[in-house]
Amino acid sequence: MDNHEFIIRELLEMGVDVTPGYPFAACFVDAADRVVVTACSACHISPIYTAEALAVHMLCTRYSARDGQALTLFSTALPEPVGLGAIHWANVMGYNINQVVYGASRETISQIWGGDKEVACSELIGQLKSSGIEITGPVIEDECRNVFEMGKGLIDGGECPVLSLELEDFWMAGDWLDLDIE
Repeated sequence: MDNHEFIIRELLEMGVDVTPGYPFAACFVDAADRVVVTACSACHISPIYTAEALAVHMLCTRYSARDGQALTLFSTALPEPVGLGAIHWANVMGYNINQVVYGASRETISQIWGGDKEVACSELIGQLKSSGIEITGPVIEDECRNVFEMGKGLIDGGECPVLSLELEDFWMAGDWLDLDIE
């Protein structure tokens, strides 16, 4: 089993469980294959709490993962400009986010949700790549597309559940991953 696919599938499931209308989720995995932080979109609380930006925020405020400790960010979608900026600034501050693995492309997200952030993302992605960050994806994009389309359908149909305004409900610390599963 491809670990990237497994992790993205698990994140999709978490995203649906936590924020069914906006099933965006992200996590950091360290070099020992342990999950450090996981976050789901909390943009209804603040526009800066995308899944990726919230994961970066919680990583930087709760952990001292510096001194070259390699971290990989997994996300159900290629991070948007807020998330990409957070990754950049975390690295400037001494963190070592050296890889981003994503499920759905920005093009797919734009087709579903509207709004084109591709230009800004392309420029930021270019900067991240030039600083040595490996960008991998899309991974299981069709599955991601299906989940995001279901979420959009909930919103369009007025069936999205009321969400908590407690930030603690949208992130967690600790390892939930068992990569030894075959």
